[in-house]
Amino acid sequence: MSLSVSPVKNGLFNKFNVAESKQYSPDVTANISKTSNLAPLAKDTVSFTGKTAVIETHSHGAFGIDLIYAGEQEIRTLSEKFKERGIVAYCPTLVTDDTENIKRQLGIIKKIMKDQEENGVKPNEAEILGVHLEGVFINPKRKGIHNADHIRPATIEEYERLGPDADIIKIVTMAPEVDEGGKLAKYLADKGIKVQAGHTTADRVYPNVSGLTHTLNAMPGLDSRAASVSLDGATNPDIHLELIGDLAHIQPQMAQLLIHRGDKYGPYGVSKTLIVSDSAPLAHSENEEGEFCGQKIMQDRKRKLIVSREEVDQLMRDEGLSKEEAVGKATIGGSGKLLDEIADELVDKKIVTPEQVKKLTFLNQLNYLGIKGEQRSRIENEARKHDGYSEVDEIGC
Repeated sequence: MSLSVSPVKNGLFNKFNVAESKQYSPDVTANISKTSNLAPLAKDTVSFTGKTAVIETHSHGAFGIDLIYAGEQEIRTLSEKFKERGIVAYCPTLVTDDTENIKRQLGIIKKIMKDQEENGVKPNEAEILGVHLEGVFINPKRKGIHNADHIRPATIEEYERLGPDADIIKIVTMAPEVDEGGKLAKYLADKGIKVQAGHTTADRVYPNVSGLTHTLNAMPGLDSRAASVSLDGATNPDIHLELIGDLAHIQPQMAQLLIHRGDKYGPYGVSKTLIVSDSAPLAHSENEEGEFCGQKIMQDRKRKLIVSREEVDQLMRDEGLSKEEAVGKATIGGSGKLLDEIADELVDKKIVTPEQVKKLTFLNQLNYLGIKGEQRSRIENEARKHDGYSEVDEIGC
């Protein structure tokens, strides 16, 4: 149930006062007033090693590997590269694309998952937990870099066209306002699939939605005079906020605010936030340009982002912008960072403590996806092999 209280009095900011603002790190809050009412920064001053194990629930690939087209060997190579970095498990994320191509990718990924289940996860591979389907059922008004030609009606019939291999889908990002009567969202939730609102114009959190996808990106933002799915989600303790933690998709201060959100009963944000990378195929690639979602993309090395090359060219041509200016205004197509380095940076900039980052990038993901029993033990054992990891059940933050 969404809270109706004022976020200033009882919601996002209730726990924090002016006296605590001295805890801010200068590199994060250079533009924040000393009388800021934002959440206090973590007190830890320890430089984080970045070796804590993480679980990624939103990645489109990296190292030049695009999960919407990758074959079995490419996906296994990506799994190996992830595991080397301490990404011990992940959800391959599929963008809006042709239905037949999505079916093909589901089949390939399911084959790998079946092999991991029957023959064991190879020591040098990250475990695949299931697919995050981001797209197809989105609002074209907030499509971002997604290909509008492949957006489909949000109906049960369209979802079932994905075939029997869709049983490996764990998360679906969709625009709930285009789902007539909420039938598809209910259908997915009844199957145990997490429904996340994303690429949406929604003004609230709809029934059967359990989280927001890349909160504040490709959706209405926080506005002091307007209702939005972002505001409703940020003040609802039942909703998980997925945040791209690269500190470029959202400002460091905004990440700080949302991670440490709470209500009149206390803070809950650290337990209800999923930090992701939303990495694009060009992430950690030597290539400066490539293709993603049916269009040309390019590296923004300065911000470590991936942006639309086509929009850069158009902005330079139509508005007379320099290339650097155009890159800064073009549609973002994903992050150039991976989750392990994002975890490192969040702690290094003192936005969260090392203990908190373990929850935000590992334990919350296990709990959100309902990973239990032998599989959970297996993943936790893999995590223990990485320096910086320690088991955390509950964190008072």
